[in-house]
Amino acid sequence: AESRLANRLCQLRTEKRIQQKILAQAIGINAPRYSRIEKGERRPRPEQLDILADVFGVDQKELQSLLVATNSLIRQPMCQRILPNKL
Repeated sequence: AESRLANRLCQLRTEKRIQQKILAQAIGINAPRYSRIEKGERRPRPEQLDILADVFGVDQKELQSLLVATNSLIRQPMCQRILPNKL
């Protein structure tokens, strides 16, 4: 479940050559949880986004707008495989 915010965070981290564990420590979470944020599986809290913006040197509003855009996406239902009825 990718999101624009997740992609941007990954891009910024890669450009700055910062390890996920360092960013996780900066925002007070563990590295696996931060990894899930970059995968789009979890959303950071607004105060965590503010810290990340400062670390990356970007405008806080940029990351916040991506979070809002991610939250407003309509989730499509997962496809289900229809099994034939057995007699």
